[in-house]
Amino acid sequence: MIRGPPVLSSHLSIHVISYYPYNMARINAPANKLSKTPQPQTVHTFPMRTSSDEYAITVELRIPSADEECPITQEPMLTYDLEFLQHVAFIPELPLFRKLTLPCGHSFSAMAITYHFLKNSMQCPLCRTGSKLPLAPLYIPEHFRADMQAKVAVERAQVPLCTFNPALCALIILAPVSDR
Repeated sequence: MIRGPPVLSSHLSIHVISYYPYNMARINAPANKLSKTPQPQTVHTFPMRTSSDEYAITVELRIPSADEECPITQEPMLTYDLEFLQHVAFIPELPLFRKLTLPCGHSFSAMAITYHFLKNSMQCPLCRTGSKLPLAPLYIPEHFRADMQAKVAVERAQVPLCTFNPALCALIILAPVSDR
């Protein structure tokens, strides 16, 4: 079976799951006094994969509470923007959906974890569950994909070679300087 790249616009490939739990705030009240007003909560799920398709996960995008902080940025998820993507929503039609939850259960700012996955690896920054391979760019929403790829390319170009290969760095340092 040949599988093409996903289309990650807000119109395609995003599954919406809606459920209405009862508001059980007054647990100790008699049964006839409980509020049974439906409280809608919507979760958007979509796939993320490595470029080699070795590793795939389904992540959940939600609206964060006002006091939830991203463990990566140490900033409130509801108001934080990456400095190079100011005022860009993960899904333009749903700008409040900024909390991305991984299969391990840890939650992050959607933009921050997507950037981490593209730049570093698809491992959870807290528990290291996942793949050591980076996210395939095709799984980044199209409206900010090019900007995020460009930022990662610039940062990778600025990282010294020693970061990637310490043994090579040691050889360069120890290599004799030739006479001119």
